[in-house]
Amino acid sequence: MRRLIVIFIFFVTLLISCGKKQKVDYYSNIPTLVNTKLFENGDQPNRIRNYHDTLFISYLNKPAIDMYDLSLNFISSIPLTHLDSVYPTSFYVGDSFIVVTEYTKNRVILYTRDGKVINSFDTMPDNVTKLFPYDVAIFRKVAYVTDIMQKSVLAVSLVNTEDITELGELILTIPKDTTHKIRFPSAVIVTRDGRLYVGNAITGTIDVFTCAGNYIYQFDSISTEAKLAIQGFAYDNMIDVKLLEKDEASFDPSGIRNQGRLHALDASNRQIHMYNPTGTYINSYPKDSLFLNPSGIAIDIIQRQIYITDPKASKIFIFAF
Repeated sequence: MRRLIVIFIFFVTLLISCGKKQKVDYYSNIPTLVNTKLFENGDQPNRIRNYHDTLFISYLNKPAIDMYDLSLNFISSIPLTHLDSVYPTSFYVGDSFIVVTEYTKNRVILYTRDGKVINSFDTMPDNVTKLFPYDVAIFRKVAYVTDIMQKSVLAVSLVNTEDITELGELILTIPKDTTHKIRFPSAVIVTRDGRLYVGNAITGTIDVFTCAGNYIYQFDSISTEAKLAIQGFAYDNMIDVKLLEKDEASFDPSGIRNQGRLHALDASNRQIHMYNPTGTYINSYPKDSLFLNPSGIAIDIIQRQIYITDPKASKIFIFAF
């Protein structure tokens, strides 16, 4: 009888445990490699952006931006010229235009989507100080251009608004406080609520600023072999449930807790580091030395795929999350 009671208790416990849903922490899971594309013609894919269902790719050795579908089938090419050939350092795709930076020739060029030049500028407003533009992001008709020599992010108007701004006008220099220069602003992204994340390749940090140019805070520091040298940022759409649960009773007018994970491409350590919307470190991938020299990142949240360009390998790596 005693043995029967023990067996009965065992099976009841088993049924209860099976009935409970086991919580799986998908949020901290690292993406997995699912495919690669090799450019056998020798093209060196450098930067990549996605706009809706189209991927835009620039190269180290080609004065053009090519368009591909999300399966990396070629669509068409946008030739880039402005008096001479243009080899983008970085670029950003808007609704009807593309903003290109070219660090080696000190210029920022605004193109239509078919490659016609709308405007360009190569100096600060004094018409003397040369630009050294590196990365660029667009938010609400303003281009945020990182400038290596100015150690700042330049907010430049992309529209003509009577008595307010002109196309190409410098609106703001970030940081607003000149004592807090960004020693090497290698990458920039603007969040939905208007915060600027800026990668600083000299200090190995990710600094956060308001849209008015005020410094707010810094992302978590992490242990790596070399200092972080962030070359690109991209968002997925995975929500930090713990962050939601922790602050569910508080007011969140900016919607920060509903933003996805930030993926920061670190060229020095050949990895991508993931952070939650407040800058808390989550995880890094890949765990092996897969890349040779990663330089660009784009994320498609519909197909849940991450695209990493590596010009040295002449490849694009595709991860799923």
